[in-house]
Amino acid sequence: ILVYSQYAGDLPRFRRLLEVALPGVPAAYAGTEAEAQPHLETVRVLYGWGFPRDMLRAMPNLRWIQKMGAGVEDMVN
Repeated sequence: ILVYSQYAGDLPRFRRLLEVALPGVPAAYAGTEAEAQPHLETVRVLYGWGFPRDMLRAMPNLRWIQKMGAGVEDMVN
């Protein structure tokens, strides 16, 4: 799982939640493209908000995208 959010307060909160809800499941947390870069080849689930659309093309194993907000216009337009 890659958790991506440009909002600084989100990442620590989601880290605490996921560690309890999904113990043993590998997760990475990124607030910038540079932080996400090392994980793009292997990530299978993206949970995010405000991630760059171009970043999706660099995730060959991506199987699920879950947005933190409503709407997908920013991803398909």
